[in-house]
Amino acid sequence: FACDKLLYASERPIWSEQLFRDTRDFYHEFVEDDDTPITGLFRSTYQANEDVYDMSQNAVPYLSGGEKGRGLKAARDIKEGDVIFKSTNNTIIFNDGHTMRKFLFAMNGRFSDPGMVCDILIWAWVQDMEGEIPFAGVVDLDNGNLLNDYALEAYYGDSQEKIQNYSANIRCNGTALNCYASKDIAMGEELLGNYADFVSHYSWTSLGL
Repeated sequence: FACDKLLYASERPIWSEQLFRDTRDFYHEFVEDDDTPITGLFRSTYQANEDVYDMSQNAVPYLSGGEKGRGLKAARDIKEGDVIFKSTNNTIIFNDGHTMRKFLFAMNGRFSDPGMVCDILIWAWVQDMEGEIPFAGVVDLDNGNLLNDYALEAYYGDSQEKIQNYSANIRCNGTALNCYASKDIAMGEELLGNYADFVSHYSWTSLGL
């Protein structure tokens, strides 16, 4: 997909809600046509659950204007313990790399912007799953995917003091991926997670990718 060239040629935009909706509709078309054999009790790809959750009351996307790219800021003053976002029917799961690869190539053939596939590749992660499927590829088809890791913010910090002061203010737990505020967060403050809460960094090969 030549993502190295596409992603560094210019700053990628924030997706509109309509673009997310179009991508989710396309995913449903893909699932209907997918003939990958079912693994045990699971299809090769499916939605995490049937839940609907409006995260816009808690988080809004923004462009950082720097190397970090896009992120999320608090839409209101948030209290420690408040749920910020969670897995919903916008969260899609791939139980094998073959099906995920098929979806990405199908997307590339449907949409005119080749950078969309690269965005999905940036946002997707591999997660330890409970039960029969040990690992799965996961991606949110909504703005939840813009949550940055606190270590990334520290990496782009402009002073040692700034780096030392950064920590995650969002923590996520379980395969359901409920993400909540780990401290009080002021409106406009960037939301930063800890990818180690849910990402299995070295498992792409286990998924076949």
